[in-house]
Amino acid sequence: MVIYLCTSFAKLKNNCTGPRYNFLKGIPFEIQIRTLTMDAWANISHFLDYKNDADIPKELKRDFYALSGLFYVADIHFEMFFKSRKEVAKRLETSDFLPTQEINMDSLKVFLGKRFPDRSHSDPGMISVLVGELLRNGYTSIGKLENALDISREASIALEKESEVDLADVGVVRVSLDLYDENWRKSREGGWNKRLANKYRKLFLIDKSKASSK
Repeated sequence: MVIYLCTSFAKLKNNCTGPRYNFLKGIPFEIQIRTLTMDAWANISHFLDYKNDADIPKELKRDFYALSGLFYVADIHFEMFFKSRKEVAKRLETSDFLPTQEINMDSLKVFLGKRFPDRSHSDPGMISVLVGELLRNGYTSIGKLENALDISREASIALEKESEVDLADVGVVRVSLDLYDENWRKSREGGWNKRLANKYRKLFLIDKSKASSK
């Protein structure tokens, strides 16, 4: 009842030695590859104990096949979505950002890579958290975020240097907005070192009114 995306045969490599492997050498074994939805359907089929069509009661076959069809459709659309997402990311990477580009997981990841090419890049989970923080504080476009980063750039670099901490891309954004945006600071429970942040806010006279709305 389970369809496999790919079935291949392989043997152990020669560098696999020892009591655990020696008796398996030379024996071909099967590798079966299936998608997430195929695996989910396999688990459901296993739970229902239906190994072939003859096992399914006639009065349940229509519903069973309908359920199977739903998994097939989900599998196709998941693949389409995955390909479309890769195309969007590639388009963002190869073109300049418009100020009106909305902030989402994919656009922010590409933007951070372009803005901070020499810094450590945060994992998708950290970027996802930052997306939520930005949207809650009114940073819905790349242009608005970039404007804030430009204005607070010198202050954030000086603060980072004095604190002797190497920030990743997400960290730079947070520190920059801590310096630049009072509402952002209030929305965050932790935030950067308050003494240093206050020092550099005053030193560079960062004023939100300098920013042009984008």
